[in-house]
Order: sequence, then structure tokens, then C-alpha cells
Amino acid sequence: DQSDHPHHQGLFHTFSQVNGIDYWHMRGITKHLRFLREPQVGTKTGFVVSNAYLAKDLKTSLLSETISYEFVVTELGLLILLDSVIKADQEGVILGSKEEGGLAVRMSSDLCVETGATMLDDQGRRGGAAIWGKTARWVDNSGVKNGRWVGVTLMTHPGNGRLYHWHARDYGLLTANPLGPLNTAPDRVLKAGDSMRFRYAVMVHSSQTQLQYSPAAAQAVYQRYTSTQTQ
Repeated sequence: DQSDHPHHQGLFHTFSQVNGIDYWHMRGITKHLRFLREPQVGTKTGFVVSNAYLAKDLKTSLLSETISYEFVVTELGLLILLDSVIKADQEGVILGSKEEGGLAVRMSSDLCVETGATMLDDQGRRGGAAIWGKTARWVDNSGVKNGRWVGVTLMTHPGNGRLYHWHARDYGLLTANPLGPLNTAPDRVLKAGDSMRFRYAVMVHSSQTQLQYSPAAAQAVYQRYTSTQTQ
């Protein structure tokens, strides 16, 4: 419901610097190519898609992305698992470390720190100023809505091999950025065929009180669930 950042599309995964093209602010085109697994409900509820990050000519693919979305009802809430693999389709594709990149969640205006909600990471830091640019396993943004404690916990997987840096703002933005340190890390230059994998999850939760929900427990549920899956 925000008017300040119209490019914040609720839950989204993209990058702001691919060969200088800013997909985050919707100045580049990410084209949906096809479903690799059609949306389904059953043993695995979700879908898998193939996307292409298009060059400025809107024809050449710079990056191919295969990304899966899986939805699991858990004892703590709705767990959304995202697993993205990007592959360079051209020689020398450059990925920059701008803060705007990775998996992002935008909260509604009544569930942001500026309007009384709470932002907390796994190191005990609170608020966007303390969390921004730091590494963490998870960040939770929650508050009171309709008399219940509700929010989201954005999480990363230990299988990523490194902790992600966070672009977090008190106006309700959470972003797990895999290319940090933010704005200062050297560019990654991918050869044609090089790939990178990023694994994340979001727990959408609702409970009677704040004490009934634990972001750390949500991280444990995520890791326990993925440990039983065939990768």
C-alpha cells in the first residue's frame, strides 16, 4: 500500500546492477520464459519458472534464472521456500554489489518500524539503522495487526556457504543480498556458463502474542525441512 517505492512488489527477487542495468528499479526487463514445473498442489505445493534478464536490446539474454517457489504450512506459519540459480548467457556478465539486490519483502505501512512494528535480526540488532549492511542468518519484521502479532521472517540457508548482507529499512523493507558487502564488494564477473545459487525462505506468521512466535524457531523449521529434501 506504499506510494514511496512503487518498484517494491511485495515479495521479489532481482538485482540492480547486471552489466549496468537496474532491474530492481524496473529499468530492465526480466522475461518469464516458461514454467519448468506448472503450479501444483500436493506433495510439493508450488512451481518452478525459467526467466531471462534481457540486455538493453530487449532480445539478448544476459542471465538465465531457474527459480522455484514452494509453499509449506508449518506449526509456525506459512513457509515460502525460494531457490534461485542464475547462469551467465554471455561472456563477462558483471554483477555489482549495490544494496538493491537479492530477495526482498516489503511490509504494509502499518507493519513497519516507523509505525511501531519491530525489526530484529539473529544477532539481537533492532531497526534498520543497526541491521543495514550487516550479515545475519535471518531478519524478522513484526507488529500488532487486528489484535494479533503478525509479520514475516526472511531467512537464508546455511548451504549458501556465506552469510548474506542486509539492506533493511525502517519504512518496511527487508532484503537479503548475496552479493555484499553492500555497495563496496568487488564486481563479480561471470564467464559464459558460470552459475550461482541462492537459497532463501520467508515465514509468514500470526499468533495471539509476541511470545508465542520465535524467529529462531522458524529458521530451525526451514533448515529441518530442507534437510529432508532432495536438492
